Amino acid sequence: MVIEQAPLEDELGDVLEKALAHAGLTPEALGARSGVAAERIRDAIDYRYDFTAVELDHLASALGLHAPGLRALADGRYPLPVIAGLPFCLHPLRSPH
Repeated sequence: MVIEQAPLEDELGDVLEKALAHAGLTPEALGARSGVAAERIRDAIDYRYDFTAVELDHLASALGLHAPGLRALADGRYPLPVIAGLPFCLHPLRSPH
């Protein structure tokens, strides 16, 4: 079974809320730093957002977040991690059906 996209625990609103708390900022302070209106930031925390890529870049910069990752999260296309190999070996069992 191949999973193309894993469900994420945190959505954009969760990430912004946690980053705001970690930075000790209010939506108004983040708005002043990023140039994004505080009302739009509050809407995003409530899972209502339609940020442009430029706005997401400004928010990421103001919060010390990875801009490409924040854009991917907002677009719902966050990639699965690459798994290089298993920490164990799989040996197929041959048996008649």
